[in-house]
Amino acid sequence: MSAGGLLASLAELRRQAITETEAAGTADALAAVRVRVLGRKGELTGILRGLKDLPPDERTAVGESANRLKDDLEALLVLRATSLEDAAEAGAQALDVTLPGRRPWVGRRHVLTQVEDELVDIFHGLGFTSGEGPEIEDDFHNFTALNLPPGHPAREAHDTYYVGSSHVLRTHTSP
Repeated sequence: MSAGGLLASLAELRRQAITETEAAGTADALAAVRVRVLGRKGELTGILRGLKDLPPDERTAVGESANRLKDDLEALLVLRATSLEDAAEAGAQALDVTLPGRRPWVGRRHVLTQVEDELVDIFHGLGFTSGEGPEIEDDFHNFTALNLPPGHPAREAHDTYYVGSSHVLRTHTSP
């Protein structure tokens, strides 16, 4: 085939490959275009194999045109693959307007809780640590182990919340 014929084939292949690439709606269709044009037995590969039969001065012009087509088509295929992936992600994350909306959370933390958290942060900054323990203690660990005898005023019913007969809500910080 002559150089003019090969250049015409390249121009037609360019037009056809660009049209098919832009029309490809899936990654499989895009891969089929890549294989048909750029594959080992692809049309562009066949044209490049025919370069050996051309004279050296014509071979340069056709080779440059074929390599330009190959580079342009590879870039277009990558661009189209990216746009297909973006479209698939956008479809997967699409907003469903038929779902009920979420009500915003209304409220805030109590003022005493905010102050407590600020104090804990201050003491943590000074190197102290804070500890947590059970909210309900038995009578022995809450009073007797702290040397608060049975007649002590802290054991009064109006000063202490009793849960059952021998358990109380923790009244001290160190039982």
